[in-house]
Amino acid sequence: MKNKLIVIFAVIVVTFGIVFLVRHQAAPSSNRATIKIGAALALTGNASSWGEVEQNGIKLAVSELNAKGGINGKKIEIVTEDTLSTSDGGLSAVQKLLSIDGVKYIIGPTWLDSYPGAQGAMKGSNAVMITPSASITAVQQGTPIPNVFSTWYRTDAIAAGLVQSIKDRGGTRVAMVFQNDAFYQEFISFFKADAAKQGITIVSEDLINPGQSDFKTVFSKINSEHVDGVAFAMYDEAMTDSFLRNHEQIASSTKLYSVDVVRGLFANDQYKKLLEGTTFVENAAPASDFAADYAKAYGTGPTLSASTAYDALNIVAQTIESETQDPVAYLKSTTFHTVSFGKVSFDSIGGIATQNKQYQVHTVSNGEIK
Repeated sequence: MKNKLIVIFAVIVVTFGIVFLVRHQAAPSSNRATIKIGAALALTGNASSWGEVEQNGIKLAVSELNAKGGINGKKIEIVTEDTLSTSDGGLSAVQKLLSIDGVKYIIGPTWLDSYPGAQGAMKGSNAVMITPSASITAVQQGTPIPNVFSTWYRTDAIAAGLVQSIKDRGGTRVAMVFQNDAFYQEFISFFKADAAKQGITIVSEDLINPGQSDFKTVFSKINSEHVDGVAFAMYDEAMTDSFLRNHEQIASSTKLYSVDVVRGLFANDQYKKLLEGTTFVENAAPASDFAADYAKAYGTGPTLSASTAYDALNIVAQTIESETQDPVAYLKSTTFHTVSFGKVSFDSIGGIATQNKQYQVHTVSNGEIK
């Protein structure tokens, strides 16, 4: 009987010991739980240079937040999918993040306005998507999708800045040469509307399909039309190379006006002479402390959509931290601080609204950007 009591007592002790261990092991597991945020980025393909800096901006924001304890005590985990810089790839990436990974927030896709396949996946979803590099006015054409947002600079503001810079430099007759792309098509529509308001005549308009390598005919036509400026932009570097060389050969006295593509080209010494005299408008510089932190982390300053991806992640983190039951309403009723624009809010179609200037104007002069 005594032996039986000893056995029963031992069983009870072991049982309580197991329960104690299980409970104390479960608690740390709960504490280690992470908050997953999706990222649909163009890591390969035409938009990969944008996707790469977006990934850097997101990682920088995550490292800073996790160093402070994460969101409500939980660390942030980024689940990244490559969109392949295609519409189908964007759709597949977003569908995977929603259905398999179960994320409630997605940063991306890169260039959603050029590769809009992912938009369909968001209709009827209770998740939120914020693209850091797509024009909201292009993304939300037709019936706006309420849970899709953008932290990218407003296309209408950049177009207005370019028109103003042309007017300030005495331009009245302008030709347009742009790559045939969804973003540039929208840019042209805003540019033409502002040009009309400013009394600038659009003499000709050429949309060039990717891969064209000869602009001699285009510049011959431009010369015959007696324009005093050419507004141009192409993300295909081989096309831009040909455009600039043909300009130097055929129409070197005609001023060139462009957008942020000039900044990237200028890093290559072979283009500095070809770009001499070019005036270009680019996004306003991000906050200096962010630029310094980014340079420290990656060895180079932030370009393209690095800062807007950083902002998108921080906006998502603030929304999650609020524990709101209606993230769309929260996003549209809250003021956020960003490194790209300062204080911002989102308008009715999910785009950035700010009182701060969104662009800066530069001219290439004597081999320098001024």
